[in-house]
Amino acid sequence: MDLFAFPLHWFVTITFVAVITYAAVSDLLSQIIPNWTAIVLALLFLPAGYLWQLGGTEIALRYSVGLSLFACGALLFAGGILGGGDVKLIAATGLWFGWKSLLAYLFAVTLMGGVLAIAVIILKKKFSAAPFLAGLPWMNGAEGQGQSLPYGVAIGAASIFLFFKLGLGQTL
Repeated sequence: MDLFAFPLHWFVTITFVAVITYAAVSDLLSQIIPNWTAIVLALLFLPAGYLWQLGGTEIALRYSVGLSLFACGALLFAGGILGGGDVKLIAATGLWFGWKSLLAYLFAVTLMGGVLAIAVIILKKKFSAAPFLAGLPWMNGAEGQGQSLPYGVAIGAASIFLFFKLGLGQTL
């Protein structure tokens, strides 16, 4: 690894984890994922592609994953299934994994979403009167009545897990 690549590797890794963590915490507390998080993650892939020595074709293919996920997510958003921030975050993180690992990424997001749903059900049943939870927007509403989950938490957890599980943070 050359002298320039080493600090860039750490910048990319730390920024990736920090931005996704910020998006997840923001979604947890306010059910809003700021647009800048998806933009930063999408742009951050460019120096990662440089570090991975990906060619222009492979980088374009990776961005096609993000575009495809965004298009599918837009349909889910139109149907009221996913929030707009969730769609943008899935698209921005999905491009990091490419077509080769797309199914693993989507499976991890789905699995983490299931764990999140179970956690929210338990929190609502056991701790709904807790003052520190009362102000959270996803704690309001009766079960089964169009309630929403802070799905950015599941997207973030899956993205960070796979980032390190697939060795992306080490191969930069």
